Amino acid sequence: MCQRGINRAHKKSITSSYKYLTKSEYRLMKKIEKYDLAEKGLYAPLTGFYSRCPRLKNGQVDVVNLTENDLNLWDKLLKDIMILSKYDEIEIERVRHKFNSTQFTYSQSF
Repeated sequence: MCQRGINRAHKKSITSSYKYLTKSEYRLMKKIEKYDLAEKGLYAPLTGFYSRCPRLKNGQVDVVNLTENDLNLWDKLLKDIMILSKYDEIEIERVRHKFNSTQFTYSQSF
């Protein structure tokens, strides 16, 4: 395969395609992606909010010593985590599976 074809296949593999989803599934998938980013922002081992925030001796977050920016970030991330609470878990998994099964893979280019 020529270099141009390899570059094209790589670009398609890292670009998300929503064309097989309905409008409601598309909106739900966007909320799922927002939830995943918020979860990563809170719980990532090295860069997450909980791993780098100040703690009390008993392990709780020291809210008194948090800056205003940290408090705003914490509120935003917790709000984004709650975005999927009104949806059924089966519906979320169905849309996530449909989205993942329609994405481009390298094997489709050969």
